Amino acid sequence: MVKPLLVVLCLLIAGAARGASPAITYEIHPDLKDGALTALAVRMTFTGDASGRTTLLLPDTIDHGDGAKPDRTDLQVSGATVESSDKGVEVLRAAPGAPIAVSYRIVSGYDGVPAMQPFHALLLPTWFAVDGGRALLRVEGRGDAPATVRMAGLPAGWIWASDFGAGGARTMDEVNDGYLIGGSGWQELDEPMGAARLRLFYRPETKLVAPESAARLLADIAAGDFAYWGDPPWDLFVPVIPSGSETGGHGMVHGFILQAVNGDDLTADKHTFAHEHTHSWISRQVGGFPATQPDLEAWLNEGFTELTTARELLKSGLWTPSDFAGDLNAALLEYGVSPVQTAPNSRIGADRFADFDVGKLPYLRGRMMGLIWERRLRAATGGRVGLQDALQAQRGLALRAKAAGQETSADKLFPVAVRQASGVDLSDDLSTYIDQGAAITLPADLFGACGTFETVTQPPFDRGFDLMASVRNGKHLVGLEPGGPAERAGLREGNHLGIDEVITHNSQLPLTYKVDQPDGTRRAITYKPEGQGTVTFQRLRLNASLDAAGEARCRRVLTGEIAP
Repeated sequence: MVKPLLVVLCLLIAGAARGASPAITYEIHPDLKDGALTALAVRMTFTGDASGRTTLLLPDTIDHGDGAKPDRTDLQVSGATVESSDKGVEVLRAAPGAPIAVSYRIVSGYDGVPAMQPFHALLLPTWFAVDGGRALLRVEGRGDAPATVRMAGLPAGWIWASDFGAGGARTMDEVNDGYLIGGSGWQELDEPMGAARLRLFYRPETKLVAPESAARLLADIAAGDFAYWGDPPWDLFVPVIPSGSETGGHGMVHGFILQAVNGDDLTADKHTFAHEHTHSWISRQVGGFPATQPDLEAWLNEGFTELTTARELLKSGLWTPSDFAGDLNAALLEYGVSPVQTAPNSRIGADRFADFDVGKLPYLRGRMMGLIWERRLRAATGGRVGLQDALQAQRGLALRAKAAGQETSADKLFPVAVRQASGVDLSDDLSTYIDQGAAITLPADLFGACGTFETVTQPPFDRGFDLMASVRNGKHLVGLEPGGPAERAGLREGNHLGIDEVITHNSQLPLTYKVDQPDGTRRAITYKPEGQGTVTFQRLRLNASLDAAGEARCRRVLTGEIAP
């Protein structure tokens, strides 16, 4: 399938670029009742397609398991009639090129701050945080259309901010991939990145530890990412959204979103920062996502981002080789003990947001295959071409194809770029390890003299209770396993826990939970989460006997700059 696709791409790239699509304008104003925010009213104006039929794309309806409610109401169309409606689509009929206005209201998808990442709109009485893809509807076929976002009617003391650019102007695709915050109380920190700047917004009630240090670290990480890709820095918008219990993030082309619980120290997680910022390139600049079933591409989007993140942090000096190895070993352990390790890619497409283990699989699978393909590319080209070279070539293909009016998703474009850059055909690997889900084993000498991948056997990880159900239950313990490690350590069903756990899946690292006692004190309970039986997984052991020159060379091997 590679050769026909390559021919098609060459024809597309040779073609003329499309003209710009007609402009789209979004006007937003807050609806308040007794001074409290109840909704965001949106009015979208554009001209209809020349065919007389214009397709309006509504936000996705994926159930992310966060308990969200519908967050869009009162959709009204003027200047056109609704010819047909389907899930996520409204087909409008109007005179060719006629002016059309679409009005609707965005309401909160949550009662208060959610425990998980807010994929739906989040509106509270005095502030809001909304994903552009949920707040701003799209017109099919107008991704490159100039789009202007305007906010009006803000109460005194309220602000709004976004990554929509100076004056709120971007393309429709960019505002759909952006984020919007506003209200009162937001704090802003600006950090320079050469001629660009990073804007960090956060809520004071979250009580972040040293937000100034976090802003500086974010800017340093971003600078390393830009250098890795060979790009001059551009302005970044980074809102920190309060979360009930889950930390994490979400990448955008012009920034990234972070979630933080009360008292978080953002400087403790360089990996999340770098991962989310790397999504500015992967998969956005190397082909984007499939029009349907985008989760089938997650092995590249998340897996290659994981691999590239570790390389970026090591190359910039923000990580040591030990940090790099520790992060990779955590992933190898998680892959080795995964109950869905050999699930086909179709399972990821179906259950990514319904099953935690399935959701983690593309991060692990794509990362490991990226390491294996790095070796294949270096071997085939005498060390000249590596994975990052192929991704840079893929970025060029993607940009030229888009200019020619055709986009191909990153997972389909990747083997084309690899074959062009190195002559390597990945068809069999993609079928065996990605589509079918065959187990992946890294060669012991993958990094040459820099380290060895060894096999480890130990008891499986078993916490002894259901952590996520307990978090959702107000941190009251749920699902205690009779006779399991938690019960043997003294934990009991219904215990109110202080939870500050970094999930490792490593049965040899003790867990500690603080349990509220009847007298108001807290008792710490520590135990090893060892289950029955054994598990086997791989682990990287770095060569500790290298001299200074050897260490310097191995840094370049680990970052993918040179062959072992």
